[in-house]
Amino acid sequence: ASSALLNFGGQILALGAPPGQEAWGIEVSGAPIMLKLKDRSISTSSQEVQAGHIMDPKTGKPIGKKSAVAVIARDGAHADAWSTALFVLGVAKAPKGFTACAFETLGGKVLFRTRACDSYFTGDKPPAKTTDKTPKETTPWTTAPLQ
Repeated sequence: ASSALLNFGGQILALGAPPGQEAWGIEVSGAPIMLKLKDRSISTSSQEVQAGHIMDPKTGKPIGKKSAVAVIARDGAHADAWSTALFVLGVAKAPKGFTACAFETLGGKVLFRTRACDSYFTGDKPPAKTTDKTPKETTPWTTAPLQ
């Protein structure tokens, strides 16, 4: 198949695009955000569905935050690993070399996002603080490898 949209719950894989479209339209649950994805995976980490399953490595206890973090990557493994790591750390504290699209939401609003998200958001960009650790020349995943 050259075109498919696979939804695994907290993770979506977009292969190709629907006929006559440039990308798949993805709505982010709980936030007024529409994304366009083609040949990418998005993973979301939160404590909403399975409370207590993401642990704080410093305390060994479940993280008590109410926000959610989503990451768009070339594949599901990177998207899943980074969404969990940035849920623990916070998107605003993403490592300096992190060049992917990551955003954190709470109560239907985007709290933080990386500059790499601009090419995935449709319509108006959500009003949020961008992390200044993402270089301005960052491009979508096709040319910006995960570091």
